[in-house]
Amino acid sequence: MGTSSRTPLSFSGVSAVSAVLAVGLALVGCSGASASIPGIGTEGGTIDTGGAPDGGPLDGSGPVDSTVAPDSATVGPDSSVAVDSGKPTEGGLDSGAQDSTVANPDSSVGCTAANCAVTGQVCDPSSGACVDCLTAADCAGSSFGLCDPASHTCVECLGPADCPYDTPGCSGGFCGSCVTQADCPANNACPQGSCTCDGNAGCGGDAPTCIIQGSNVGGSCGCTADSQCSGGQRCNTGAGNGVCFTPCTDPAAACDPTSSQPVCMTSTGQCVQCLTDGDCGADAGFFGTPFCGSMGTCVQCTTDSDCASMGTGTPFCIDDACAGCLTYQDCPANMTGCNSSTLLCGSCTVDSDCPPGQTCPSATTCTGGDAGMGGDARGPEDAGIDAPFDASDGGVADAGDG
Repeated sequence: MGTSSRTPLSFSGVSAVSAVLAVGLALVGCSGASASIPGIGTEGGTIDTGGAPDGGPLDGSGPVDSTVAPDSATVGPDSSVAVDSGKPTEGGLDSGAQDSTVANPDSSVGCTAANCAVTGQVCDPSSGACVDCLTAADCAGSSFGLCDPASHTCVECLGPADCPYDTPGCSGGFCGSCVTQADCPANNACPQGSCTCDGNAGCGGDAPTCIIQGSNVGGSCGCTADSQCSGGQRCNTGAGNGVCFTPCTDPAAACDPTSSQPVCMTSTGQCVQCLTDGDCGADAGFFGTPFCGSMGTCVQCTTDSDCASMGTGTPFCIDDACAGCLTYQDCPANMTGCNSSTLLCGSCTVDSDCPPGQTCPSATTCTGGDAGMGGDARGPEDAGIDAPFDASDGGVADAGDG
């Protein structure tokens, strides 16, 4: 009987799946010892898996089989990246975790004056957070000059005493409203979110008089005459209920030259935008305001001639603004109607905006009356439009129907 010969299986004949399986078994072991698969190998029928597939030991103790592991010089990890030494660090964590020297400094150090300054804030040492303010001094560059100690934000008021009497009440850090009576000055009530007075005892400062309108139960503080103000102040009756103010006296130097009201109108004692056209600049044109109006503000026009010179079809100056018409008679036949809301030709809001005999039924266009005056009273036949159906044949369209 003949003997059969058994040829050892070379590594070159092992499929890629077998090679992966061999490495996987070595990883499961994780002990640094060799693991073998009978019948598979290069010489002795086994594959030594004592080393990690990346060319280095898994725990730093086992040898590496150079016949199986990839070339560490070409495939291994970058030498600049730390590898697991298999030993715990001082904190009891594996060295594969984040290096403690790279930890987020904010988690232990908190804020600093330098990093808060980047956002224009200050460092609150009690919380370790950047905040808007710790004291009122931190609000110097803000629109509001007080610091709320609870929210560390700059606010307009902390209590009713911080608000002027013409805008009484402090709620949520801002003047002019209330939630409860405690938000209001003394002798005021808070019936509907606003502080109300029932007599002069609830008023003072720049608004010394309680003004009650009609049959209202409560009123609001203000002034109605200069005699109600003290200390040489005057009453600006154009500001709501009126407010007492210190009048300016010098046209050139009494007002802030960098503000929007840089000059003093001595007749009223108020700082205004302009005294002459020269204070308004040269911003001519329809949207410009190159003229100084009677109230000290720069306006579009002061006379009709200011508008006519623009050549924009708006030749009338009404309330310091140029308008296209005053009545329908100012409008051409092809632009019927003078809109009483916009003072422009070509539309209407009420019948009186239209010529006699015409109406404004849609509140946009004058209709009816004489067609020569802009109205259109023509029927479809007059306009050259055929009727779509012939009533004589029962409404069935024929060849003559449009």
